[in-house]
Amino acid sequence: MTLNTFFEKFNTFADAPDAVAKMRELVLELAATGRLIPKALEHPVEEDTRMMGELVELVMGQAPAGDEYNTEGRGTLFVKVGEFGPLYPREEVWTTNPLKFAKKGDVLVCVVGATVGKLNLAIDCAIGRSAAAIRPSSALDTRFLYYSLIPYTLRLRRNSRGSAQGVIGKAELNAMSLWVPSRKVQKRIVAKVDELMTLCDQLETQQQERDTRHADLARASLARFAAAPTPANLHFLFHKSYAIPPADLRKSILTLAAQGKLVPQDPNDEPAGELLERLARELTPEQRRSQAAPLSPLPAESLQYEVPDSWTWARFRDVAIIASNLVKPDEFLDFIHLAPDNIEKGNGVLLP
Repeated sequence: MTLNTFFEKFNTFADAPDAVAKMRELVLELAATGRLIPKALEHPVEEDTRMMGELVELVMGQAPAGDEYNTEGRGTLFVKVGEFGPLYPREEVWTTNPLKFAKKGDVLVCVVGATVGKLNLAIDCAIGRSAAAIRPSSALDTRFLYYSLIPYTLRLRRNSRGSAQGVIGKAELNAMSLWVPSRKVQKRIVAKVDELMTLCDQLETQQQERDTRHADLARASLARFAAAPTPANLHFLFHKSYAIPPADLRKSILTLAAQGKLVPQDPNDEPAGELLERLARELTPEQRRSQAAPLSPLPAESLQYEVPDSWTWARFRDVAIIASNLVKPDEFLDFIHLAPDNIEKGNGVLLP
């Protein structure tokens, strides 16, 4: 399959997880291995592959002392990994004691930390120990080097040393192999990558717009079903063009249950008012004392929705006994002990 066919067939796999991100990775992998444009394969790939250490100068970053930073623009712009942006570093921190420098035309790479392998195009700045500057020789176009490094650094990030933090060392960077065509071919590859990345951006925007529309449709369908939850309206919940998230469907089911709309109401059921009166008569003396303090009537604004005629609104203390007293664990050794972190947020499921 050609790359053009791949893009033409995008809609067939657009719903796969990270489809556009995978497409970007494929474009860069093809660019880095000489398969993106046909004329780039003027010679076998193996003959044009060289070690990066032969083609670049590596400048490993170094951090000044902790009191030599500022955010007021005094001294030299300073870049750590935290200042890496989508393409260029953000200008946020300066230092009055710069030690290691990157120059415009270099490629910055994160060599330590959670974002190890992340790349930026350099600006004139000082660099900290978590960053390194890759300075290309005249044989390399900066943009071509940047695009070629992305697939390799992604693999290095996955396999980087260090348990708590990833690490890429100078030796690993120098040992990376790069396919190096002529500068003319590099320029053509960069132009093709830019073109395809723009197309990926457009596809991603279309996906986001489609997902937003589908989410709006799903919410509207769920609301229409909730307004009239009958078998005849089940088609609102199942549509071939979009899916209602299970979490939203569960929430809607619970809401319908609380509003008395989930099942038909039986006119022969005991009215809720009578049930509350009976519960009040069955209270123990201790329970009556705990409820002795009078409460004001339920305010109208607290009644969130209409309920069936036989239902009524009540306070928790009218229908339940809330026990919040703590116990001494050693007096209840045969019991399961629950704390707030044993109860899952949002659904009340008991955790081990």
